Amino acid sequence: MAAARSDAAVPSSERLCYAPLGPDDLRAFHGLIQDEYARRYMLDGGVMTEDWSAARIQDSEALFARRGVGVWLARERESGALVGFTGFFEFSPPEREPQLMYALFERFAGRGYATEMARAAIAHARGRGFPHVIAEADEVNGASLRVLEKVGFVRVATLPGAFGNMFRLRLAWSATHDELVGQLRALGVEPGGVLLVHTAFSKVAPVDGGPRGLIDALRAAVGPDGTLVMPSMCDDDEHPFDVTSFSCRALGIVADTFWRLPGVLRSDSPHAFAAVGPRAAEITLPHPADIPHGPDSPPGRVHALDGQVLLLGVGHDSNTSVHLAELLAGVRYRRPAHSTILRDGRPTRIDYGENDSCCARFALVDEWLDADGRQRRGTVGHAEARLARSRDIIAATTTRLAENETLFLHPPGVDDECDQARASLPA
Repeated sequence: MAAARSDAAVPSSERLCYAPLGPDDLRAFHGLIQDEYARRYMLDGGVMTEDWSAARIQDSEALFARRGVGVWLARERESGALVGFTGFFEFSPPEREPQLMYALFERFAGRGYATEMARAAIAHARGRGFPHVIAEADEVNGASLRVLEKVGFVRVATLPGAFGNMFRLRLAWSATHDELVGQLRALGVEPGGVLLVHTAFSKVAPVDGGPRGLIDALRAAVGPDGTLVMPSMCDDDEHPFDVTSFSCRALGIVADTFWRLPGVLRSDSPHAFAAVGPRAAEITLPHPADIPHGPDSPPGRVHALDGQVLLLGVGHDSNTSVHLAELLAGVRYRRPAHSTILRDGRPTRIDYGENDSCCARFALVDEWLDADGRQRRGTVGHAEARLARSRDIIAATTTRLAENETLFLHPPGVDDECDQARASLPA
């Protein structure tokens, strides 16, 4: 454990110095944990034993070894006096990210030290690659809430606590262009390849430059020889699609920003996709209005070009390539659908049957790809990211659907859309 402590980098701040918590600090640390002022809202105000404090020191050293963060004692630079501690704890069951905690003796209150300690620990966590930091504070602990909100935390949940309401707070920093490109490349996005992206920007954000900043990072990741593709269809089935003006905001702000950018091509179809790059013209060629995601559609062309599919903050229920897989597997269920196109200058309604359901069970694709080692997972910005080759998605899905074409349909009576699809199957 000593090696983990000596190798750990330490935060820094103007008036305080920090040292990773270790076995030799048991007396000092336990004194803080026992102090009536320091513990009044910490750990539900309980009085902890020295064995408990010793165990937390061991936990901190283990966390340093695994994640590069833990607990530091903070002392005044000028006097050397122990002010308090700051850092990160894991609780059982562990949170996705360790939780920020800090405490100080009452004689140091009112000097801004709590804010200084919190900022130092947060900066260290960011330097270690943490996408965000979480913290919790009781509603009655107004001083701690003011500190957390001052440094940028926002309240994300209200929980029951020992003193009434307790708030969970989250601090997420804006991902830079270089960070996003690095994350995309580390995930496996191929320069020079074709990349079909489905995204929920609210999960990726905050990002430098907003939605345009994310698009710029995606383009940089595929490079000048790569082609970036996004869905661009609208929800209006009653009016002829206008490629130059119809919004696709229902797909999210990234998709709706993408098609409007200079150089981006958009297919002239109610089931439009947009693309930019060397293969964009090929991918956005006309495609049938009555087969939204068939082989002769943009997702079908991405598949033919051995492209990749990237899901940012969304699951496979948003993955249009799974609909392509349904068709290639020959599923027979259809739900009634229609769209409106211009034919000889006149609006014309087209009715067709679409292979569609509620799509919730597309989550099965996660299991199949993960089991076959065909999907990479990671974080891009602040979102969970999945990356797989279109051909791997199709292969994994068609194999299973060939055995049971109703795998994606809920049992009867669970969902109206699935019931409708199931009812269309031949007896």
